[in-house]
Amino acid sequence: AFAEVRELDRYHLERVREIQHEFDDRYRPAEREELARHREEIAHRIEESAAIGIAGGHVGALLTRLRLFDIPSLIGLRPVIAWSAGAMALGERVVLFHDDSPQGFDHAEVHEPGLGLYRNLLVFPHARRRLRLDDPERVSLLARRFQPMQCIPMDEGDRIEWHHHYADLHSGTRLLNGTGGIDQVGLP
Repeated sequence: AFAEVRELDRYHLERVREIQHEFDDRYRPAEREELARHREEIAHRIEESAAIGIAGGHVGALLTRLRLFDIPSLIGLRPVIAWSAGAMALGERVVLFHDDSPQGFDHAEVHEPGLGLYRNLLVFPHARRRLRLDDPERVSLLARRFQPMQCIPMDEGDRIEWHHHYADLHSGTRLLNGTGGIDQVGLP
């Protein structure tokens, strides 16, 4: 069953990517004069910056703007500090989740490809408020669905450092495991 859901997730991501490319090919937003002017302004500001901060908000809107202004190509080797939806957008895929949403119980949904600035990690911001971390079945389902990615519940004060090729998971970083528990890096 997990293999089938993973295949559906893979297909969905592939199809969304195709639709995004079709849109770009048809409407060529990068060639629009006004957009090019704004990209130049943003590129100039980033060029003068020692680091980049990417805040949260509506992850779909955020991803649209990050792609539209081609932010990934402008980052270079600058450090990026991102939180909430900003942290989600930087990964390989964006997963929408909320175990206790106003409309009731729901499963996590693969939304769209992220920017792919870090790999093999799937972050879940505001985990204490949005995930039933005390429910082993829910934790197990989430971790097993997205294997081999490491599912990392994140809350205020948690951090991951990504160094262009590897993640530095600090001691105490929590990882959801397939048996329904939560492991902590560097702790038994």
